[in-house]
Amino acid sequence: MDFGILIRLQREYEQGIKALYMAIFQQAQGLSAMDTIKYLSMIGSRPEVKRLCDNLARRMVTAVKADNEKTWRSAARKGTRSRQIYMSLRKEMQGPLMAAAQAIVEENSKLISSVPAELAEKISKEALERYMRGERWETAVQDLLARAPYLSRSRATLIARTESSKANEAMTEARAREIGSTWYFWRSSHDERVRHTHEMMDGVLCSFDYPPNPEAFFGGKAQFGNYHAGCCPNCRCYAEPVIDEMDLPDSMRVSVHGGKPVYMRRAQFLDMIQGS
Repeated sequence: MDFGILIRLQREYEQGIKALYMAIFQQAQGLSAMDTIKYLSMIGSRPEVKRLCDNLARRMVTAVKADNEKTWRSAARKGTRSRQIYMSLRKEMQGPLMAAAQAIVEENSKLISSVPAELAEKISKEALERYMRGERWETAVQDLLARAPYLSRSRATLIARTESSKANEAMTEARAREIGSTWYFWRSSHDERVRHTHEMMDGVLCSFDYPPNPEAFFGGKAQFGNYHAGCCPNCRCYAEPVIDEMDLPDSMRVSVHGGKPVYMRRAQFLDMIQGS
């Protein structure tokens, strides 16, 4: 996986989402507070906005898919299952990968288009709370609307970082399953920004069938539940599939059925998966 490429894709996705939100707020200029709330509540359901959201999501998924495929081709050149990987790549246009890609596009499109309505609901709720404390409702709404563009930019950043990473994981998983691989090594980005819990997960062998719960294992806030590498907000970790079980190290930490990692020898691990 090339982190430089993924970061570039994330930034391009983020810029596209921010530009869309900026255009939405520009269209709302001059409206009254009440009309702005109504406008934000409904704009995401307009066909032209849905098309823009679809296009943004599709461009992101297409770019992530292309980068993910390069990683797999590199693995094919190095491994003993190269022909199987190449054949899988050739037929994936009609396979599970395309279904996964389409699902990601649809999910991202809905996510992007839902943000204006979420902001409208948030503004209405906070304005009502301030009104109950004696502030004029119109004044409260206008004050909160002034913060809305900033909030939308923050949401764009979160969506771009999280969803592009999740898209990469989903495609990795789909390609791995296509060649019969259901295990992966959790890999972190190895820098100062890595969460402590994810640093502790680095190098752990996990199953695609049973996502782990890093926060529950290593003392963090258990706010995300069970998830795969790269699949929680702002996570930059990724899954490295096991292509050939004979290439596994002699000893490793394994998350059995999504549980806390335990040390296992390769022979012990192989016996476990062959007996399951």
